[in-house]
Amino acid sequence: MKLNLINLTKKYSKKTALDTVNINIDEGSLVLFVGENGSGKTTALKIISSIEKLEKNDDGKIENTYKKISFLPDKCSYPSFLNAADFISNYSSCNDVDVIKDKMKLYNLPNDKIKNMSKGMIQKLGVLANVMKKSDLYLFDEPIDGLDDISRLNFKKDITKLLKEGKTVVISTHHRLFFKGMNETVYKFENGIVKKRSRKENKE
Repeated sequence: MKLNLINLTKKYSKKTALDTVNINIDEGSLVLFVGENGSGKTTALKIISSIEKLEKNDDGKIENTYKKISFLPDKCSYPSFLNAADFISNYSSCNDVDVIKDKMKLYNLPNDKIKNMSKGMIQKLGVLANVMKKSDLYLFDEPIDGLDDISRLNFKKDITKLLKEGKTVVISTHHRLFFKGMNETVYKFENGIVKKRSRKENKE
């Protein structure tokens, strides 16, 4: 499977969100998108996930042969009437109640109704539902923001497991150093311009 953004330019009215971007993502790799808010990271993820489409005034192209994609946006709304376990089961297509309960226990996620959950609990819910979904490509937009330390470590373990299974993981994050040492490839976004960081830069 392949995933490439080739000379891609994405425009919104007078704003250029991505400017002649080239990104090559190897199958089975961990890729980090880093940069300030508004730098184009989220736009790139939305284009990869097909939520965002290229229009006539855009240039370049995307090559994406992944069919099974899991995407956690930075802002989500879930059915408020469901409880956590039911939502995870429906979203991830996991019907093993014991597996879901064990995972929720690891993340310290109570089986409350979504309408009664705090912002941090809803973030846990989204992370957990996405890592449990059977996909080939996993996209996460700021997944560890709002998570407690234990949940962050469990998320890191889950990502490591996915990578060992040959899955491809792309994470937009302000916490690059949290993923340091995971053989990560880093792309730095700045005002829509993207540069790949060298291995030496990643160690700094």
